[in-house]
Amino acid sequence: MKLLLREYLGALRERGELDAILPDLLSALGHTVLWRPGVGTTQHGVDFASVGPDENGRRTLYLFVIKAGDLTRADWSATPQGVQASLDEILYVFLKTRVRPEHKKLPVAICICFGGDYLEPVQLLATGYIEQHTTSTRRYEIWHGDHLANALLSGVLREDLLPKPLRSSFQKALAMLDEPDVAVHHFGRLVAQLLERAAAEPKAKIAALRQLYIALWVLYVWARDAENLEAPCKASELAVLASWEMVRPHLGKKSKATDALLRGVDQVIKLHIRINESFLESRVFPHADKLHALSLAVGTRRSLDINLRLFDLLGRLTMQGLWLLYLFQRATEGDKGPLKTQLDRYVDRMFALIANNPSLCLPVKDEHATEVALALILWSGVAVDADDGRAWIAEMVGRLGFALKSHGLYTCHLSDYADLAVHPVSSDEAYRQEVTQASTLVPLLAAWAHAAGLDETVAVLDHLAKTVLAHCSFQTWLPDATSEDALYIGGATHGAALTDLPVTAEGVPLLALLAEEAKNNASFHQLSAIRSGMWPVALMAFRAQRLPIPPTFWIDILAPAEGFPPYADVAVPMQLNDGQD
Repeated sequence: MKLLLREYLGALRERGELDAILPDLLSALGHTVLWRPGVGTTQHGVDFASVGPDENGRRTLYLFVIKAGDLTRADWSATPQGVQASLDEILYVFLKTRVRPEHKKLPVAICICFGGDYLEPVQLLATGYIEQHTTSTRRYEIWHGDHLANALLSGVLREDLLPKPLRSSFQKALAMLDEPDVAVHHFGRLVAQLLERAAAEPKAKIAALRQLYIALWVLYVWARDAENLEAPCKASELAVLASWEMVRPHLGKKSKATDALLRGVDQVIKLHIRINESFLESRVFPHADKLHALSLAVGTRRSLDINLRLFDLLGRLTMQGLWLLYLFQRATEGDKGPLKTQLDRYVDRMFALIANNPSLCLPVKDEHATEVALALILWSGVAVDADDGRAWIAEMVGRLGFALKSHGLYTCHLSDYADLAVHPVSSDEAYRQEVTQASTLVPLLAAWAHAAGLDETVAVLDHLAKTVLAHCSFQTWLPDATSEDALYIGGATHGAALTDLPVTAEGVPLLALLAEEAKNNASFHQLSAIRSGMWPVALMAFRAQRLPIPPTFWIDILAPAEGFPPYADVAVPMQLNDGQD
């Protein structure tokens, strides 16, 4: 276990990585963190500070100077940002001007902290400096990778908090990074075990959250070094939902424990966003403009496998974009500019992905209506180019009609891969009716097509509803009173199906019915993630449980109080690259 942590610490970068985990490590060791690392602020040599017990139990002021990787001669004094310059600034500026009055009488420990090795060429320099500046009330400590690994094992990952069964799941997840599904399975077991141990006690939940955060960091750094981010991407979704499950009973309560839990959730969410950004920026966006590039990257010629993989990818991209939209909505005016630029880029990459991978123009599984809804919500929230979304809607409906009539690879309600692998197993009417008994995709497309003013597309859906899909129950899903307790980490069946939705040429009855049901669906607004304003968590949970996005979330976009359709005056569609995946 120590070797795993030692390698992890050595791979951490200074800014945003090593300095991100150290405050939690110190908190677990009984320290009070005075402030966390900041960017763009004058720190006078100190990356962060804490007050806590030393090895003899004396209350001590700890000041940390952080460097990534091994400590070398170049790190010590070769640059103005070197360790020696930081130590000098602590001596001559920080200790004289920045120490709070209540801490002035405390002994001081100045810690040189780095995740790698303490290399021999720099040891003489450091030892000489330390001997020269050590006093009866000021000492220096070297916190290298071995020291930090031991601190993790005696603190946040100690045996009584992370016993052998949990360590086993954690180690197996790391060992199987080359098999992402297996790694995620073992990480999921770790998450379930942490949730079970956390129970209802706030202190246990705080400890579990810190362990979850550290475990996810380790998984991410190891996967990053192996250039395979698939496992941490999926594991981070589990971590966000598990962390929300821990904090939701405490929302609205004012206590130090609640504040600590909320900070823990915030850290897990930020790490999730970071992991997904790394994946998308390195593996997806560079290839989104290339025709069929990401389809070929799936590594199979089977249309089904390409379709399933790309819609999963679309879901990740859109959820990341929706997290950015959430941050944009809450940002100060000064921060909105860069976030808006990033949001516009995400929507542009999303439609480039769709245009260059035609498999994304019709899902095989009806449950991928969830990913379609997420993409449409992101499109409407950013509104870079209304034509792109309208073109995609029209293309999906056109392909659905053709596939149904030709008994091709049309959308069905099958979910088991073995059944999907032979779909359509027959071209007779009885089979087609059997696998299209219900649909959440068709009413979703009908609602958005009508709101977008796509009259021809609405007419196609009306025709399908009266002919080849006349037997089909058009439906959606709404949360009920039992959903809050079952939504985030799974559980018993919950929610209610809204069935027999009218898919007609008029369109207005469908939007009116959805708007009315959404208005009366109080349970949606009682979901903790919605009630607290953390709506992306709810969207993540719907996607994780393979539930449709409730119309309560998006109907106001299509049927605002002043009437609809909102996009009817926008000209139609972009050109989609044709071809078959």
